[in-house]
Amino acid sequence: MAGFFPFPPPANHAKLWPLYLAGSIAVYFGFLVVLVLGGAFSATMIYSDVEVYLQSRSSQHWPATTAQITSSWVRPDSGRFQPLASYTYEVEGISFEGARVAFSADPPRFQTKEEALELLEPFGELKAEQKLAILDAVLSKDGLAELKLRQTAERTVNIFFDPSAPENSTLRREFYKSDRLWINLLLIPLCCLIVIIWIFSVRTWIAYIKNKTYEKPTGSRLPN
Repeated sequence: MAGFFPFPPPANHAKLWPLYLAGSIAVYFGFLVVLVLGGAFSATMIYSDVEVYLQSRSSQHWPATTAQITSSWVRPDSGRFQPLASYTYEVEGISFEGARVAFSADPPRFQTKEEALELLEPFGELKAEQKLAILDAVLSKDGLAELKLRQTAERTVNIFFDPSAPENSTLRREFYKSDRLWINLLLIPLCCLIVIIWIFSVRTWIAYIKNKTYEKPTGSRLPN
């Protein structure tokens, strides 16, 4: 590896070893920045995923209550589809609003719209015919009241809430891994590779300076 930062120079450039050493130290600091920032970023994401996963496990014991879906739709997001919903519910006479569809460190996204709609079953999206019915209903007060009653019945579902914190609720109790998990899978081996190169480089430099390899004639090699 001689001749490439952060390693000592080749024998024919031995006189430049102080420059190579300075460059290697600069590379070490670069490694340190990558390790600190990458490690902190990766640890934060892992902690977030684990925390949400544990909450998902805990939600298996949460009680259920009736909620009214106030809105639900599937939003295209960077070539994928994200199910969204909002709902209202009551616990011991107190009203709450919720928007969690399922457990995930990031809002779950799917390859197809059909997959996203599965999380919104059985109420799905606000259909086009429902929108037309709303326009027709506004023409008469009685028609609007009838429409509201029908939609209330159609869009009533069970949600689950944390009894110790009723404002914490979810429509479904499944856990979905966040897209950021794949970044962690890349960062961890990258950090390990940097540490290995760092250790090997430092040991090589120590042997290089200790044995005064830079004073040896051209063509000599670092002793084993």
